[in-house]
Amino acid sequence: MKNKLFILSTLCLLLLLSGCAVKPEVTVTSYFDELKTTISSDLDSIEIQEYFDGEVKLSETEQDLDLSNNESNEMTERYMELFQGFEYTIKESVVEGDTATVNVEIITYPVGELFSNYVVQLLSKAFEWAFEGISEEEMELRTNNLFLELSTDLEKTYTKTIPVYLVKKDDKWLLAGGDTNYEMFNAITGGLLDFAKQFQEDMAESNG
Repeated sequence: MKNKLFILSTLCLLLLLSGCAVKPEVTVTSYFDELKTTISSDLDSIEIQEYFDGEVKLSETEQDLDLSNNESNEMTERYMELFQGFEYTIKESVVEGDTATVNVEIITYPVGELFSNYVVQLLSKAFEWAFEGISEEEMELRTNNLFLELSTDLEKTYTKTIPVYLVKKDDKWLLAGGDTNYEMFNAITGGLLDFAKQFQEDMAESNG
């Protein structure tokens, strides 16, 4: 009888421990919360290896996301406000062995649309400003002010539910590296990656 009680107690303990194991959505939550609070304009202030199983490869858009060399502090600060303004809700998670998918609803500013409008208006106004013979400093001031004006009354109209892919390594859930989580990055940046990709394709066609 004692042996049976011991076995039953052990099984119950194991079930309790497995129930308390860290779930994949905990990693997603931790990463998103850090993005919303500690990331800087170079998008490189978070130790990527802490959350991902390998290098994140979004090479076609890296330059478009890096604002660390932007001379306008106001423009950079405004962009970071928009970026860190995203909201998220964990919908569900599915675990299959050492892989998991966490579905997350993202609500944020339509930053991709904002940059699209910004580029269109900038190209139009740049010709006008050039004919005015204004200085380089004034040109830069106007381009920055244009971005600030377009983003002033921006509302969180970008909503998307996306899958976040994770893998388990050493009993720890990590976000999949490479370009596997492109949709996640695109969503939290309000469609900025899609804009950057399309812009690059359009430029390649026009130069071709």
